[in-house]
Amino acid sequence: MREGRAHFDLVTPEGRQAVGLQLLGMHQVANALGAAAAATALGISLETISAALSTAEVASKWRMALMQEDELLLINDSYNANPESMAAALRTLVLLAQERGGATWAILGKMHELGESSIEEHQSIGRLASDIGVDHLVSVGTRDFLSAEGDGEMVQHYFSDIASAVEITTHFSAGDVVLVKASRAEGFEVLAEQIMSAWKASE
Repeated sequence: MREGRAHFDLVTPEGRQAVGLQLLGMHQVANALGAAAAATALGISLETISAALSTAEVASKWRMALMQEDELLLINDSYNANPESMAAALRTLVLLAQERGGATWAILGKMHELGESSIEEHQSIGRLASDIGVDHLVSVGTRDFLSAEGDGEMVQHYFSDIASAVEITTHFSAGDVVLVKASRAEGFEVLAEQIMSAWKASE
């Protein structure tokens, strides 16, 4: 892993080729291998496959997009959210912070369309954040993430809406890594922009 992006050797019957993904997160490796398997079955050359995997980028600017201002790094993953993508984003957050040495801030909003399991799923994400070593969990618009206890020493914060959540920026330090993620309807792309603007103004 380099800067949160996976690097690996792709091996097929044709040989071995280095791949360096542009997409954030270890979970992207499984997606890449699935695409490689399908392409290999279609007779596409190993060189072409590895080149395509190494240059593929996200289709949306709000899907695992990195934003940086001075020494603050923000992962803008506000395009959508479900339990699986939340878990992957949290692990990517921790991985990036391990490389940089700063604190981790997971600023999370509601996951929609979960039905009767909604509270349980939000609680599970809260536990996961604590268990994998997230330093700060900032819950916006719901307290469900905060109602679960994990194994870590995570500090928990709550804000009722996006406007008030921007205040958390005053607690950031240079080198910190921030994740902003919620279902699309929550409008967290606005929060991501406001956080970066507030951080820039504070410098």
